[in-house]
Amino acid sequence: GSPALPALVQKACDQLRGQADLDNSGWAQFFLYQTLYCVDVEKPACEEGVKRAMPMWIQERLHQRWLNDIVLLAQPQGADAMQRDLDAALRRTNTQALLNCSAGRDWDEQHCWFAGFLLEPKIA
Repeated sequence: GSPALPALVQKACDQLRGQADLDNSGWAQFFLYQTLYCVDVEKPACEEGVKRAMPMWIQERLHQRWLNDIVLLAQPQGADAMQRDLDAALRRTNTQALLNCSAGRDWDEQHCWFAGFLLEPKIA
C-alpha cells in the first residue's frame, strides 16, 4: 500500500481553517514542522507526498514562526528560567555553547532536532 504519513499530514492540515487555527494549534504545529523538516532532510520515499499534503501557506507560516513562537512554547513551563540560569553559568565558566539551535549528525551535517543548549567541546 501507499505510505501512511502523507495521509496523516493531510488529515491534520484539513483541520486547520486558517492562520489563527494553526497559530493556536499547540503541539500540533510543532510536530507538523518537525515532520516537514525531517522529510526534507531524510528524503524518504514519501517526501513529495508529505510536502504536497501540507498546503504551502501552512509550510510558510511554520517556517516564519518556528524559532520565536513554536519551539520556545514547546518547552516545559519554567524551562526559560532554567535556560537563563544555565546560560549564565556557561558564560561564567567561558564554556562555548549554542543556544536554541539545531543539532544533528556530524557525518552529513544534517540537523533534524533542536536543542536548548548544544555544548561545543571541540572549541570549549
